[in-house]
Parts: sequence; C-alpha cells; structure tokens
Amino acid sequence: HECIDFGRFGISRDDIAIIPNAADPAKTRSDGPPGPIPRPIGAIGEDYVLFVGRLDPIKGPDLLLDAFIRIADSVPFDLVIAGPDMGLRSALEARARASEVGDRIHFCGYVAGDVKDRLIANAKALVIPSRSDAMSIVVLEAGVLATTVLATAACGLDGLLSGGAGSVVSADAAGLAQGLVDLDHTDTAAAGIELQRRVVRDYGWDTIADLYRSLYATALERRRGDGEVPAPDLTSS
Repeated sequence: HECIDFGRFGISRDDIAIIPNAADPAKTRSDGPPGPIPRPIGAIGEDYVLFVGRLDPIKGPDLLLDAFIRIADSVPFDLVIAGPDMGLRSALEARARASEVGDRIHFCGYVAGDVKDRLIANAKALVIPSRSDAMSIVVLEAGVLATTVLATAACGLDGLLSGGAGSVVSADAAGLAQGLVDLDHTDTAAAGIELQRRVVRDYGWDTIADLYRSLYATALERRRGDGEVPAPDLTSS
C-alpha cells in the first residue's frame, strides 16, 4: 500500500526496498499458558476476541464493533477493544450501549507491557480491522504469543496468515462479521501455533537485521561505484 502512495510522488517501485517489522522471539510462549489478565481488566470473561490499536477510523474499530453487534447472538465470545483514544471512543461506546449486547463489549483504554501481552495471549483471536495499513506490528506480537489473527485484506497480511495461521476478510463490517462467525468453528489454538512458527522463523530480529545489512551494503556499494564513499565492512555485528 505504501509503494502505491510513493508512486504518486514519482518514486519508482525499483527504488523501494520493503523490510518487514521484526518480532522478539524471546516472548514466545513455551512455558505453559499465560498468567491471568490483571484487574481491572480482569472483569473480562475468559472467551473474547481482541482489538489492540489506536481508536481511529483508519484502524477500523468501528467496523469491528458493527460486525460484532451483527453476529454476537451466534457466537459465545465477547469483544475487547484496547488502545488510545484518537477521537472515536465516545462514539464507539455510545454505539455499544445502544446495542443489545453492550455488556459483552469491553473498552480497556491504552494498554502496554505485560498487561498488553496477557490480553493478547489470552484472546481467542486478535482482530485487525484496518481500512488501510502497512504490516501492523501487533500481528507479530500476537504471533510470538501463539494467538491467531483475523485481519482485513487492507493490511497486507495475506501471505503470513494463509494456510492455517489466520484468516483474511474484506475490509468492511460484513466481511469481519463472517470472519468472527468462522472463528467459532476454527481450531484457533492450532492456528496460533502455526502463526508463531512462521513469525519466529521469518520475523526474528536476526533475520530482519540481515535484510537491513544487505540493503545498506548494496546502497553503499552503489555509491562506491560512483566514487562517492568507500564501502564499509558490514560483516561484523
């Protein structure tokens, strides 16, 4: 998506290098289930899907809220919305209160650190309902914690989530609603483990750092060829 934006300013696709965000494999959940969600967030039930991000239209929490209200009667889990308010929270809360399932919709505000990790790790699935997004870092955070992801097609995550690691739906309330219903018939634990495997393998800092090293070496070699600067030694850490 960002390549398209750059192209509008005359930047050639050949001049753009894409390097993904990186994950911290040290957080992988290998020592049993995560700890309980701390209070006051602990008032949330055990079975829920989670949104983590800023409450802004581009991130699509309103789409997710509408989708959940549509299908809440047909699924057993709650909806948890966590993230800093960028002007949308009051409208979201009003929409939730006006629905018949407002008691199953929980707003947590900004979360970070261990609280955020526990919220993600305990979730049935993390939902990324963005209208437009580059690769969201939260998908990697979910991956290292073995939590599967439901995302819209506007997030650029099709490859990562295909083949049993998660699911991708259209970037609208209807698509998200169907995705939520499908979660109730999915082995989300197995999908989370598969996502974890891919994230640890392909998005650890060692792997991503090598991509940066290669990019810088190529760029500096080009400048060296133009007689601008000598090429540095990039073989040491």
